[in-house]
Amino acid sequence: MADVTLHHPQVEQAAADMQQATMQMSNALDDLETGMSAMASTFSGQSADAWREFQAAANRAEIDMQAAFGHGAIVLTQMHETHKRADHHGANLYS
Repeated sequence: MADVTLHHPQVEQAAADMQQATMQMSNALDDLETGMSAMASTFSGQSADAWREFQAAANRAEIDMQAAFGHGAIVLTQMHETHKRADHHGANLYS
């Protein structure tokens, strides 16, 4: 049977990194919209329509990203907890 080594701090860091990346991307989109708001208020016609379409698409993408990364971080954390419980259970069998 192959040996498997799980580096607990790295798994914990990966879950935290996923959450941090989600927040950073969300903040970047918010900053873009805030930065564009003065100019966007001058848009009319097709430019205004295109801006609203972009905002709607960006908002949908942000929601999807938060759901995917949020779910990924939760699953990674749950998987890690399952591994730790199994390790402890296995260790207790030999003590």
